[in-house]
Amino acid sequence: MVPTIMNVNEILKIFAQYGFRKASMEDLARAADMSRQGLYKRFGSKDGLFAWAIESFMQQCLKEAQAELNKEGATAKEALLAAFAVWTGRHVPMLHTTPHGMEVMDRAIAVLLDGSVDVESDFYEKLAQFCAAQKLTAGLEQARELVFALVMASKGLMLKSQTEEAFNQGMERILNVMLVARP
Repeated sequence: MVPTIMNVNEILKIFAQYGFRKASMEDLARAADMSRQGLYKRFGSKDGLFAWAIESFMQQCLKEAQAELNKEGATAKEALLAAFAVWTGRHVPMLHTTPHGMEVMDRAIAVLLDGSVDVESDFYEKLAQFCAAQKLTAGLEQARELVFALVMASKGLMLKSQTEEAFNQGMERILNVMLVARP
């Protein structure tokens, strides 16, 4: 198991700023608060570091999104908005304000598809269980269908929105429509 590096966000910012090819191991080591040799020893390559950073970042997002779903006193809509803000909305600034944000997203998708841990499916199932428990649907299977629609809408919104605020406003509109006929 690879020890935790506290600066996963900083590592991803380096990739988003310079692109995968031009992100130097020196810059990445500085962001990780490690030596370049230490990075190579722990991850073997820039590819290994990137894969670890993406998987760690997504695990962090999953944990935070789940915490939002479990937050006491929040309505179902508030919890869903907060969970999607963490899971999808927080990616908006990197995608639209850095030179290589889209490249990082494309590489991240490839890493997640090749990875041994399916964080995305875990999130979808947690959302479905939440929706079913909140009686937003008639049962778990219908909740999975609702989650599919919400996730696909959130992904499109992530690509279209220029700011996190715009994403959150759009997600609220989506939830207003999709939850209107729900108890």
